[in-house]
Amino acid sequence: MASESSFVTIDALMDTVPDGPMRFTSSFDPYEPVSLPSTSAQDGAGAKRDLDFYMECDMLTFVIEKCLYRVPRFFLDRETMFFTKMCSSKGLSEPSMVLDDVSTIEFKTLLHFLIVKKYDSADLSLAQWILLLSVSTHFEMASVRAHAITELGNLRQSIDAVDQVVLALKHDIPAWLTAAYTSICEREKPLTSREAAKLGGEIPFMIAEAREATIRAQLTKPCSECPPKPKTLASAARRAVDDVFGREAREKEKEKLAMEEVIAEQEAERIRAEKEQNEQEKNRKLEEAKDTKEKAERLIKEMEEEKAKLEKRELATAPAPATAVEVAPKASTSMYGTSTGAFGFGAAPSSQPDVPRNKKSAIRR
Repeated sequence: MASESSFVTIDALMDTVPDGPMRFTSSFDPYEPVSLPSTSAQDGAGAKRDLDFYMECDMLTFVIEKCLYRVPRFFLDRETMFFTKMCSSKGLSEPSMVLDDVSTIEFKTLLHFLIVKKYDSADLSLAQWILLLSVSTHFEMASVRAHAITELGNLRQSIDAVDQVVLALKHDIPAWLTAAYTSICEREKPLTSREAAKLGGEIPFMIAEAREATIRAQLTKPCSECPPKPKTLASAARRAVDDVFGREAREKEKEKLAMEEVIAEQEAERIRAEKEQNEQEKNRKLEEAKDTKEKAERLIKEMEEEKAKLEKRELATAPAPATAVEVAPKASTSMYGTSTGAFGFGAAPSSQPDVPRNKKSAIRR
């Protein structure tokens, strides 16, 4: 195993952070009144407020570990919505807000970074960067947290590997874990009971399993079917860490794939059922249209038959048409020399004037 390097532990770092008031080296005191040149009322007449730099700076009051803080709200709201949500839920009428989940040293480190140093990282120690990581994570300050992770990444070689794991797990920095686990597997000294307690859960047992796999990889002779023996302790430790700590990730990936397969099958079944339902609905509508068409055709046929019957009935009941004799009856002369009608029942009217009978006789003689 590699010889153990001298690392700084978190507990030792926290002992270096002063409990008393922080003394800033900056010559600028943000709380000291600044004398500005006097201006008349006419200087601002008709002027518009700048959208970016006209600040109506409210003050927020906090109570942390029985210590009272009063800070400009602007510096906090610029980094996070945490306090805006807190104010809206509790109300601004309250004189102060109690913060139970942070310590005074964490909050003072944050204010020092935001207000006094203005993101200047030169003045912060390793311990203060760890405090800043903790408080920025709690208050959901993404920019400050990213800055702290970057600075701690540059200083990570100075932090004990176990503390790296603790910080990475506590503050959700998975990129640190593989290298930290590998360092623990490479070192000669096994985990102590105190380190196991700091790690907690199943992590110490998984580290022990990875360390044992690292030792076996260095001692055993590879067979023809075994994977090639790692050339260095670091490669053996890395392989063991990937095998042990990647097991959970592989199982999760396997579960994820199985779940995706189930979801895909359910989706395919849903699509099939929907397609079948649409097909059934289509067939039903076609059947309805077919029935409607047949009913319409039957109705039209019945109406035509009824119309034909009506016409036939009207023809049967209508009177026979008049003949030519009936229309213009021809006059005929009876055997008695008198004009009769067609049926001999009356004399037809004559256009000649009536002549007396005796005169007719005289004429005849």
